[in-house]
Amino acid sequence: AYVAGLVTLSTLLGMASLMLHSMKSNQSSYQRTQASLLAYDMAERLRANPTIATAGNDYVIASTANPGSAVTCPSGICTAAQSSAVDVYEWSKAINDQQLSGTVARNGNLYTINVSWAVSFTAADSGCGAGQCSFELKVNL
Repeated sequence: AYVAGLVTLSTLLGMASLMLHSMKSNQSSYQRTQASLLAYDMAERLRANPTIATAGNDYVIASTANPGSAVTCPSGICTAAQSSAVDVYEWSKAINDQQLSGTVARNGNLYTINVSWAVSFTAADSGCGAGQCSFELKVNL
């Protein structure tokens, strides 16, 4: 009975460890999916407003830590410049709502969108370093 109890205990501990690892992997997969969706969301926002996106730095975002105040269009119909302000606010807010962080950098007509998130374990994913994973998307307008 003693040996059977030890075998059962070690089996249960092994299953608990497997479940914990599975839950961490699922969380990482969820965050990677959200990061990917939000990066492609910004890419579509850039493509929808190419005049402003290629003319200046309205879409450059150094940090999404503080999305600022909500932006609205006074007449209900946004100009291209107002649309970029709405896009940056909405995207930054969505990033924060998912507990991610993001940046958008511009080099000519090439935009680099980076979305990152903290992890509490060493992830085997590409794009992961010590305590942080990221998803990067490059968009050429």
